[in-house]
Amino acid sequence: MRLVLVLGLVLVGLLEIPLFSESKVEKEIRDGEVSGVLSLTSPSSRPSLAPAPTLDNTPEFTPTPKISLPIVKEIVLLDQEKKLKDEKAEIFLPKLDQSKPWYLELEFNLRSEEDALGFDSPGFTIHLDDQLVYQRSISETGPQIVVFNLTYFSNNPHLLSLWSGNAGDKLKDTFAIIEKIKLVPYDDHSFIETAAIDDLAITIDNNRYFTLEWSSPKNNDISLGKPLAYEIRYSSESMTLKNWSQAQKTERFLPLYFSPQPPGSKEIIFIRAPMIDSGYLSIRSIDSAGEPSPLGENVIYEIED
Repeated sequence: MRLVLVLGLVLVGLLEIPLFSESKVEKEIRDGEVSGVLSLTSPSSRPSLAPAPTLDNTPEFTPTPKISLPIVKEIVLLDQEKKLKDEKAEIFLPKLDQSKPWYLELEFNLRSEEDALGFDSPGFTIHLDDQLVYQRSISETGPQIVVFNLTYFSNNPHLLSLWSGNAGDKLKDTFAIIEKIKLVPYDDHSFIETAAIDDLAITIDNNRYFTLEWSSPKNNDISLGKPLAYEIRYSSESMTLKNWSQAQKTERFLPLYFSPQPPGSKEIIFIRAPMIDSGYLSIRSIDSAGEPSPLGENVIYEIED
């Protein structure tokens, strides 16, 4: 009887062991630890695992695009053909950003259907406000694109005026077809080379006026094919590149309307006599970028009483 009781107690103790002990896995789950947890799913019923992503199919990070203000590349003033025959066209210019050098680019075709030239020079002119900045003779017909720095003439030009026709004989048939006009900010004209003016001649008349004669200098300015303008200065001492800016400017007196001619052409203008009776006078051409040519020779003058 005692032996049966002992065996019964031992059996009860073996059956109660799982009820009072817990495995390591069960403890980890109860404590919220998931590292090392084994799957209890049978191998045959496991879901297939997707392949680990590689560097090639990893989605790339796309940054949010930055918002930037639009860059003004050009301002179109005229984009359709306009015929000018013995008439003037005027275009008001917008206010320009003075931090950029603005260039006027104009495409036109000067035509003439007459046999004799007569008084048809010039046949096409461009004015900025009241100043003549470009002209082309009827003897230079054909398609042409001109580009020049309009800020050389004015920091804030307001009005662009174009004229084409016959300067003298209204019965002759000369006209220009304007194809496109636009303003372009551009600052690289370093390729332009212009020869110095070394053949300046001065004649002093009795009324204290000077007649200046010289040849339009050679240049490789494909925008204009000739100088944009001229700058005349005088000084009591010989002028060099160092003291050029200190020399005094003198303005043209005649002709009333003047624009430089193609290279090799003879230029003739009249100026008022300088404020000093004797000194040096020199002239430099200006290219389409507004840059001066090399300094040529100084011409000595002396005004007699």
